[in-house]
Amino acid sequence: MSWSTQSQQAVTVASGDAEILPNPPYIDDPGTLDQVEAAREAAKAIMRSGAVGGESTLFRVTASGHSNPGHVPREGWANDCITLTVSQT
Repeated sequence: MSWSTQSQQAVTVASGDAEILPNPPYIDDPGTLDQVEAAREAAKAIMRSGAVGGESTLFRVTASGHSNPGHVPREGWANDCITLTVSQT
């Protein structure tokens, strides 16, 4: 299943999980939600690293991806992937 999500407002390192990347409202697939959680954790790690700004920096976070059942490639379907953007705002 393909998915996308983004922070609804500028966020900081201290922002809560749902503010950094909310779960897409149309998703209830556990494999897809695992991908969203992985993207959220990666975004937090990037924000905390200082590589794109300090703790008081405001960020915009967007993520998208695709998840197949069991994370196994399926003929005729897209392969599993996650794309993440963390940018200063």
